[in-house]
Amino acid sequence: MKKLLLILLTFSTIMTRAQIVPANMSKDELVYLYNVKTIEDFIGRFNDDSTSSLRQKLTELNLEGELNRAKSLKNCFNLENKNLKKDSVVNKFVKYVLNPESNCMLNFSDSNWYSKARCHFEYLGKEMELPVILSIRDYGIRGMKWMIVGIEDSYIFQGVNSDSIINSKKVIRKSINASSYAVNFLDLRRIFTQSLNEKLCFDADFLKTEKAAQFINLIKEGKLTFDYASDLTFYFLQIPDYIVEVDEFDRATNNSGWLISKVMAADQETKQAYKKRLLRMK
Repeated sequence: MKKLLLILLTFSTIMTRAQIVPANMSKDELVYLYNVKTIEDFIGRFNDDSTSSLRQKLTELNLEGELNRAKSLKNCFNLENKNLKKDSVVNKFVKYVLNPESNCMLNFSDSNWYSKARCHFEYLGKEMELPVILSIRDYGIRGMKWMIVGIEDSYIFQGVNSDSIINSKKVIRKSINASSYAVNFLDLRRIFTQSLNEKLCFDADFLKTEKAAQFINLIKEGKLTFDYASDLTFYFLQIPDYIVEVDEFDRATNNSGWLISKVMAADQETKQAYKKRLLRMK
């Protein structure tokens, strides 16, 4: 019982006692130390494993014994959102994660998480935003890549042919690299051209949909031109009974980078409905 009470109190008190301040480290160095630099770094800190930049640096400084799962988890939350510390769902989530029996870990190669990229295009010469949803696919020794699994609804799809996908005159063999998210999916600039090879970049189930055919045809006809992607959000559905949203917080503090912005309780039925909304599935 005492152990459970301590776990429940962890999140409300962790902010004041989780900071490790190595001797002679400047403010800028501390900001860099605690910054969650990539989604892979976020996963490493969430799991408190050796891949996290925080643990690697503390090991280098012979301070690895100062870090534990609770302190590492603290670095995964947007603590400037005071409501997170008061949220009972978040407190239950933290209790669940910190319970060793839960064996609660995130996995980059697992397909049950998603990225929403707010993609900026030119449509018939006018600027517009069209969010694209991607998911990772693991091909074993052949490596991993991102696949497009959904696109939000838009007026541009009205009246566009979806009977069949236009054949590219010149097909390029390019896909979306697993690390491409770190540069806001810059690979999409190479992908979204009139030489698009949709089978390498679009999930097979999504390719069967009317919206995928309409979007691809607009790209191949040159009516829709990709400019850049921004403001990524990541959605983790890997943890039983919970959904976690992660956003980037760019600020010069000891709580910056890729951080948890929202936690939701969700059973499997709720998760399926959430996923359907996220992917804009009919």
